[in-house]
Amino acid sequence: MRECFGFLLCASLLFSCSSQSQEEKAMLKEAYELQLEVIEGVKDLKLLTALERERKDSLEHILHEIEESLFAIPGYELELPGHEGHDHDHSRISLSSKEMLDVQHELHKQVTHLKSTFQTND
Repeated sequence: MRECFGFLLCASLLFSCSSQSQEEKAMLKEAYELQLEVIEGVKDLKLLTALERERKDSLEHILHEIEESLFAIPGYELELPGHEGHDHDHSRISLSSKEMLDVQHELHKQVTHLKSTFQTND
């Protein structure tokens, strides 16, 4: 009986620690999809070649900061070109699913603004 209780306790702890609500899963999925758009936007902006050197240096600095702020979203893999072997592990990030989604919304907004600013002035 004691062994059965121990097994049930361990099983319930494992299940409760690893389970996420459907709402959290949906938020993480949306955050990941936004992150993919951010990565694609950064890639597009890096291809701009008709900028003056000073503006291009400024843009490259901003894009580097955005790339450094990306982190792996639990359940999804972060594939950031040029950052292979660089640690973007989420184990050090202690954000809720909602906060992760908010961060990705903000990064997406920044990249969208940069694209409209630099591509219209290209």
